[in-house]
Amino acid sequence: MKLSIFFLFGLILFSCKEQQTINQEAKSLLDEVILKHGGIETWNSYNTLEFDLERSGVNEHHIVDLKSRKVKIESQDYTIGYDGENVWITPSIEALKYPFGPRFYHNIYYYRAATPFVFGGPRSKS
Repeated sequence: MKLSIFFLFGLILFSCKEQQTINQEAKSLLDEVILKHGGIETWNSYNTLEFDLERSGVNEHHIVDLKSRKVKIESQDYTIGYDGENVWITPSIEALKYPFGPRFYHNIYYYRAATPFVFGGPRSKS
């Protein structure tokens, strides 16, 4: 019985140490990526991120307020917005032609474009 408890304690201790090492390696890589993209101070000096993309033949213009993360996406078929609390779409949800709806869609491309800064910024856990 004592051997089982000792083994279990050792396994837990080893698992925590291994996870801490993985987290530290990930943090180091993230810091390196952020630095190569101008650093967190440069990112924090910006107020807005704008980009255009084409999805399934539809051209979209994305505008993201980097401080509040409010979003507006405009296309020839629809407009999506996020006001900090609610996501809306006009003229209708059917115009989006996306299986998960505007609540999921409104920030998916922002997170793809800004991943290092989202996960390495002040709103993320260290």
